[in-house]
Amino acid sequence: MTTQAELARMAPPETANEPLFTDPDLAAFAEYLQTYSAAEGWFAIESAAIWDSLLAFQERRNWGGHLLEVGVYKGKSAALMAKRAKSSEHVWLIDRFLRRSDVQRTLAEVIEPADPRLHLENFDSFQLQRHPGLVDQFGKFRFLHIDGEHSAAAVQEDLAMAHAYGSRECLVSVDDILSWTYPQLTESLFRYLREHPDHFSLVLIGFNKAYLARPAYAHEYLKYCREDLIGRLERIGIDAQLSKSSYPAELNAFGIGPRHDGQAYRGLDHDNSIILY
Repeated sequence: MTTQAELARMAPPETANEPLFTDPDLAAFAEYLQTYSAAEGWFAIESAAIWDSLLAFQERRNWGGHLLEVGVYKGKSAALMAKRAKSSEHVWLIDRFLRRSDVQRTLAEVIEPADPRLHLENFDSFQLQRHPGLVDQFGKFRFLHIDGEHSAAAVQEDLAMAHAYGSRECLVSVDDILSWTYPQLTESLFRYLREHPDHFSLVLIGFNKAYLARPAYAHEYLKYCREDLIGRLERIGIDAQLSKSSYPAELNAFGIGPRHDGQAYRGLDHDNSIILY
């Protein structure tokens, strides 16, 4: 059996602090780091920690449902989804250029390749709403990650797919938002939100990803971010800053990023103590 000290040595240095390995609430994430911190892929420790926190929040609220990812590469982020999936929940991994054997090897520690809950689909997400295996899965997914084709048109299609398959309590994570390399993704995301205000609301953005919730549940996620997210990240070993520099009527979403000034929270510019959501 791996000791706490051995586990700490396997984790990235910036996360190998005592709370991560002694807090029972963080056990699943500590195990994920043990296995996947060195795995190949573009999944920053900050985003992984935010995902784990939000998935744990869903579980705490008993918001069940399947999990889906568009754009899988070798499965580093999919492994965290699979680890957080309950025995009744399926994990759908969609990629037009699916590296099936690589993904199976990556996920082997958390889910067997032959497990009927695992669906590896070599499929174009533009056609995903017509996938024969998903015709009865509308509205049944609680977490969806969009990291597929990096074109504005693909983001529009993938968000429409997320709307169709997402549950009432679902959360959607969209990759490479606010990235200078892919400005078209940010523009496409905000265009979709403007044109479909009843589908999703932005609740959190930062560390290269945006997080969307149904408008009726957006305040539940905002409340969690304000009251619990930063504290949980600190216990993991990540000193992030949560920002709400505007009034809710302007944009009711939190920003999150590195903690530059030693403050965990940042409010309105004229009075940093005021955080409205």
